[in-house]
Amino acid sequence: MARFEEGRSISCPPLFEGEAYSQWSNVMKYFILAQEFELWDIIEKGYIEAPKKKKKQMSENNTKAKLNARTMHILLCGLNEEVSKKVSTCKRAKEMWEKLERLYGKEEKKDGHHVLASSHHQRWMVLWLSMSPRHLLTLVIQIRIHLKS
Repeated sequence: MARFEEGRSISCPPLFEGEAYSQWSNVMKYFILAQEFELWDIIEKGYIEAPKKKKKQMSENNTKAKLNARTMHILLCGLNEEVSKKVSTCKRAKEMWEKLERLYGKEEKKDGHHVLASSHHQRWMVLWLSMSPRHLLTLVIQIRIHLKS
């Protein structure tokens, strides 16, 4: 089973070393969502550079370009050197994510290990990752009290 040593911090993305892709991709998705929802949109919908005609279009394009760069940076920080080399030529975060899926997701799907979390589980995970440590501790204490009663 793969270890996600660096993934136990809210400030460091989970590290993918070429094994357990489905587990890593789910954890990475929640990590990205907890950073900013728009970052995940860049992966799902992609980023296409708009023609530079009007100031409003240029401003929107610059914002999306920054989101794309930030998302790619997060993804690259979550990959070991060997895996990073395989996707470092990608120009878009969506392209990088899809290439990782093609390279590492197929084997797990064949074995039946690729499990997608339900939307209910995803909402809880995003909430959990976005909470401060103090709030998390308070929540855990409240859950323990509730379970004891």
